[in-house]
Amino acid sequence: MLCTHPDITFAVNQLGRFAANPSEKHRAALSRLLRYMESISDYGLVIDIRRQSDILTGYTDATWT
Repeated sequence: MLCTHPDITFAVNQLGRFAANPSEKHRAALSRLLRYMESISDYGLVIDIRRQSDILTGYTDATWT
């Protein structure tokens, strides 16, 4: 979740602040978040490992510049 869905990470972080005493507004936000997560459950990255010619390459900037 932290690397692939920063949008969900942010929402969970915000809702977690009110876990001890949630209001109706927080319950509605949680419901909206769960509906969003259900709507994206079919999304994903499919890699066919049978094709040897395809190489997955990723790049990163470790210095954050």
